[in-house]
Amino acid sequence: MIFRGAFASRVSRIYGSIRHAFQVIVKIRKPSGGTQLTLVVGMGNDEYMLQVSDRRLLAGETPVDEESCKGGIFLCKNARLAFGFTGIAKVGGLIVRRWILDGLMESGPPTFDAKGILDRFTERATHAFSSVNQFRSLRPDERRLTILFSGYLYQHSPPLAAYCFVSNYQNFQNGIDSPTALPSFSVFYSSEKRPSAGSLSMVQRIGAIHLMPPEEVPAFRTMLEEHKPAKALIGKLLEYFDSKAEGMGGKGAVGTQVSWVVVPRDLQQAVQTGYGSGVNTSRIWIPSYANIDSHGSYVLDDVSVQPVDPEITPPMAVRKVPKGAPCPCGSQKKYKHCHGRHH
Repeated sequence: MIFRGAFASRVSRIYGSIRHAFQVIVKIRKPSGGTQLTLVVGMGNDEYMLQVSDRRLLAGETPVDEESCKGGIFLCKNARLAFGFTGIAKVGGLIVRRWILDGLMESGPPTFDAKGILDRFTERATHAFSSVNQFRSLRPDERRLTILFSGYLYQHSPPLAAYCFVSNYQNFQNGIDSPTALPSFSVFYSSEKRPSAGSLSMVQRIGAIHLMPPEEVPAFRTMLEEHKPAKALIGKLLEYFDSKAEGMGGKGAVGTQVSWVVVPRDLQQAVQTGYGSGVNTSRIWIPSYANIDSHGSYVLDDVSVQPVDPEITPPMAVRKVPKGAPCPCGSQKKYKHCHGRHH
């Protein structure tokens, strides 16, 4: 567990507040394989915005870590946003997730608003990729990185659903992806149109977007327009990730562990985070968290929860099975009455 920032000396107080601010929900996932670029998906309507990203880390084409967080939560003066990234995740001792979190914190002043922070972060990213030795040591095709931010802007009434993309290889205006990293990062903004002609549904993908071609998006839009609960969309997305990954023989960038974030439009409702597992595990991981504020910014990263004695405690997450089947945790209960009761 790593804490950094102005409130680092008050860890227990901060973590206590996070426990009240967020509902951590375990979502179970079937085993799957993957592709060479992570598929990060963001979706939303006039009730919630959500993002799903996997946790696998590769060295070349070889999986080396199944629990590398590639998503999180970003809060600032006027926004609550989920974020996820695809592309380079680690080079030498530099972990890109932590570099992103540090960059967001350093980009807070002087305005501490979402657009100001993300504009300044984009400039910092361009400078870092041209000056930091770890980034410079990579081939252009190894330096590709896209970050997707999804959530709401609260200076509008009602809050405005919005996306932001920061990328050095994907152009979200003309839809063209470069096979190698470009010399600079670009930032693209997108938000819901007002007044709306109908029910709001927003769908975005970064990375391996060929895994979710345009003809497969309408089914998700229908669920959003029908205001299906967020957990229904999460479940559908996890099944979709699995179906795309199964044909790749368990090799590639998408693994069996996953993180997801749901941002409600209503500020009175807590942001929800979830962890999915393709195997029984006694440890669950919480997505990264960055709060950028003029009164003091802080970051929570590499946070996990596990029993004091996992040897005698049932697993906190298990692989998904049919609802009427015995729960894989060994409780002798049906799955729907045990680890599957929140699905």
